[in-house]
Amino acid sequence: LDGHALLCRLKATVALTILDGRWMTTEDDWRVSGTLMVVSDATRAKVIARLAQQAKVRTEAQGWADGVRADAASQSADERAARRISARLLGKVVSAGECSRNDLRKTLPGRDRVHFDAALDRLVAAGQVEVFDSEHGQRIKATGVLS
Repeated sequence: LDGHALLCRLKATVALTILDGRWMTTEDDWRVSGTLMVVSDATRAKVIARLAQQAKVRTEAQGWADGVRADAASQSADERAARRISARLLGKVVSAGECSRNDLRKTLPGRDRVHFDAALDRLVAAGQVEVFDSEHGQRIKATGVLS
């Protein structure tokens, strides 16, 4: 931006001379154009700083919105997975009548096991299965309330 600073100052000097109704520039015109350039540079620096601040605010707002969108998508995907896995687990428990927690978990593919606890909690909360302790660990049975 300062590549043509001297040319801009020269143009300002000539403009000041013409505005004063003269054809010849003076040292005073050159001095005043120097002051004009200092003010211009300061104004430009303030504008650049303000634009940078506005860009930062926009970028932060966009980042926040992207984060909220990604979080909502992740929660939605987790909810869909828990629903899908709940249905699968319920089917296994109903067909078996009763099974161990560990055996039930093993019926899921590895990628779905991360959702096992959430899916089982959904079934317990809905009253569709009951989890109870036995001498060999936790067992799960269908409650007969299927909805």
